[in-house]
Amino acid sequence: MATVFNQLLTIQSHDPETERRGRVVIIISLGMLILALAFVPLTLLVDNFVSFSALIFGGLFFCAAIVAARRGIVNLGAWMLIGATLGAIGLAMLLGNPSPTTPFYLILPLLMASVMLPPGQIWSILVVTLLCDALLFSRISESMRNEIVWRQSMQGAPLLLISVAMLGFVSARSIKIALNSANSARAEAEQTREQLAAANLDLEERVVARTRDLERTVAEQRHTAAELAASLQNQRNLNQLINELSVPIIPVSHNALVVPLVGGIDSARAEQLMSDILTRVENKDARMVILDVTGVAVVDTLVASALLRVADAIKLMGAQAMICGIRPEVAQTLVQLGADLSGIRTGATLQDSLAQVL
Repeated sequence: MATVFNQLLTIQSHDPETERRGRVVIIISLGMLILALAFVPLTLLVDNFVSFSALIFGGLFFCAAIVAARRGIVNLGAWMLIGATLGAIGLAMLLGNPSPTTPFYLILPLLMASVMLPPGQIWSILVVTLLCDALLFSRISESMRNEIVWRQSMQGAPLLLISVAMLGFVSARSIKIALNSANSARAEAEQTREQLAAANLDLEERVVARTRDLERTVAEQRHTAAELAASLQNQRNLNQLINELSVPIIPVSHNALVVPLVGGIDSARAEQLMSDILTRVENKDARMVILDVTGVAVVDTLVASALLRVADAIKLMGAQAMICGIRPEVAQTLVQLGADLSGIRTGATLQDSLAQVL
């Protein structure tokens, strides 16, 4: 089952950002398709042909979105999925009885756009939702417009839609920048590895040539080669340590920072992590720091203690710490270790934490 699901999430693209958005489109489309299929028997029982037709039509849209996303046409799949959602909401507005809460359902397409579309296209969805909002308010009677609930809805819905669009744009933009930085770092590391391999090959050729010409110095050459190998290994270890100590600190708003942690955390890295975070908190006047531990391989007593020290230091700086991305096995380990996280806010995923903060 897992193999089939992973194969379904395979995107025909070499761009990590396109692959990420394509997987999101497929997952959301599958969820919407399952919901549509679940409601089909209900529409048949109540003999509602209009709803049955809408569900079948929506299901075809969801399937087409999955096919487009798997072929790498992620934007088309995302627009089809968002369009189907907007169409369902618009149909409910036209055929159903208007309610003051109806405009707030337009937030759903904006949230979908923030995780499925490039940052710049989020504003197009905002324009469409605002037009739908205006269309709804134009259909209600004058007496309903004078009601306080409708007046609050007319004022609050557009502001909320604009706010959600802005937050979604900032979030999508930050993720895109982070992925681009990661791709650049990976390309540089690959280039360095190739250069090191070429240098090793050249060195081996030189050692072989000198060995053939100077048999009397074989022992000395072997000793030199061993020292060089040890030096190269030390260099690799140093590069690995530098990579582990490098902690990206990403600002997601004017007063919130995201710190994705990857790899192992020892005492030295914990001190460096605390120093970097406190410096950025002071410079950015941050009030919230989200520690994403999704990429932390092993969580033991040392790691749990380090996270608590970092969270306490953040509190002393006048900010608040939030930990997200705690996997089930990590949560079990923290409970078994007796780690006290009662004073720290937690979130299931980075997206949930950003939603709480922003």
